[in-house]
Amino acid sequence: MKKKYPLMKAARFFAAAIFAVLVLAACEQPAGTLDGGRDIGAVELRKIGLDPAYPLDGAYTLRENVTLSGWTPIGTFTAPFTGTLDGRGRTITLSGARGGLFAFTRGAVIRNLSVRAAISAEGRAHNAAAGSVVNTMLPGTRIVSCEGSGSVALTSNPAEGLMVYAGGLVGYAGDGSSDGSAPSGCVIENSGWSGTVTVTGGYPYAGGVIGYNYSQSVVRRCSSAGTVTSRGSTLPYAGGVAGYNSRESLIEDCYSTAEVQAVSESKAALAGGVAGADAAGSTIRRCYAAGGVSAAVDGGGSGSLGGSLGVRIAANAGGIVTRQLK
Repeated sequence: MKKKYPLMKAARFFAAAIFAVLVLAACEQPAGTLDGGRDIGAVELRKIGLDPAYPLDGAYTLRENVTLSGWTPIGTFTAPFTGTLDGRGRTITLSGARGGLFAFTRGAVIRNLSVRAAISAEGRAHNAAAGSVVNTMLPGTRIVSCEGSGSVALTSNPAEGLMVYAGGLVGYAGDGSSDGSAPSGCVIENSGWSGTVTVTGGYPYAGGVIGYNYSQSVVRRCSSAGTVTSRGSTLPYAGGVAGYNSRESLIEDCYSTAEVQAVSESKAALAGGVAGADAAGSTIRRCYAAGGVSAAVDGGGSGSLGGSLGVRIAANAGGIVTRQLK
């Protein structure tokens, strides 16, 4: 006989109602627009950072909906986008893209933008990242009132040894260092994602909003829906909002209905409704998750069950977060 769970249904309804209140409160504080920006369309977007008339530190506003086929993201690690982009509520469609709209940003502001993405990226260097809006957010970057939809897929090549991060909106946010010792000042707020996020191979981190939230970065009043999958031989992490939340970073007032899955080919896997793991003094508060969460190690293995959704030997799943790491 099929069991019914009225308390679970009531809890999900209650969580959704509370989150709706949070969203309405956020909507009472409009993002506004960035005055004085230069109007651009598809042609001008392709010139940013390549044409002196469209510098990486420029202020831009989107004048129309645009489609960008075979897109190469704006900016590099040594020459990131440092300007502003106000989408004015318009949509950029990325078709056949090798990454998000921006590859690297530092001190940039991106707001009021919708991105429809079909991203298939391949990581060939250490710390490869992919997200529909920004692949890698370096210190001082802010994403405000943006939404993304579609698909983000990142594959590590070679399959072993690389750190790979993918999120619906952002792949990685942090200070750019290996120890995350400096405050990044990166913020994602009042934004959301709907679609699929998939990371395969290497050391994979997948999140509905962001793959890796690092060095005091903040994700606030954001949501995700769809599916999030992290698969690899070495400790895959998957979370409805963030694959990994670390180094005093913050996730607050966020909500996910995404189906979250982490699958390891040999070792361990961690999946959480909000984050795969919460580590090094980081915080998750006032967050809700209503999607299914699972973690598995191929080949099976015996184990005990416990926690909110069950914990197996080397395969950990949690309704909010699998575990807090020291």
